[in-house]
Order: sequence, then structure tokens, then C-alpha cells
Amino acid sequence: MEVPELPIDDIVRGWTPHLHKCLAALDGRVSIEWVWRPTLQRLDDQSLIEVIANCGDLWPKEKRLANECMLWMRIICVSELADIGGVGIPI
Repeated sequence: MEVPELPIDDIVRGWTPHLHKCLAALDGRVSIEWVWRPTLQRLDDQSLIEVIANCGDLWPKEKRLANECMLWMRIICVSELADIGGVGIPI
């Protein structure tokens, strides 16, 4: 909710998308103090959820599945998937 410009089309129902749309219309933000935030692991690392949210090639269902997979695997950053050298993601 700190960056309401990011699209969250994969969340279709409930209070969260409504609040997100209202904040985006008002150019508002919601911030919670004293909350744990994941830190990036390496230089030039990226948050997976931001990468997925900004990917225009994915359908909403694919974004939902990617989010469920991230939760199941307990991964947050691209670096958690990358090889030791950080060059690529091994398949």
C-alpha cells in the first residue's frame, strides 16, 4: 500500500483492491510503522512481487499462481532463486 501505482490485478475481490484503487486515485499511501520488511540479499537484487506486478506479459491467473508459488517456496527476492554467481536462475 506504500506504492499504490503498482498494479494488483491478480487480487480481484475484497477490501485490499478497493483500498488500493482509492489510494491510487488520491495519490495516497498507507504505511505501518515498526513492521518487519524483507531486505534485498545482493547488489542489484529485486523483489519478486514487484517484478511480477510490473510484468505485462502475465495474465492475472498467472500472477496469482506465481504469488502462491512464492508463498509456498518462502522466497522474496530474485537472489533466492539465482545461482551462486548471481548470473542466472538454474532450471
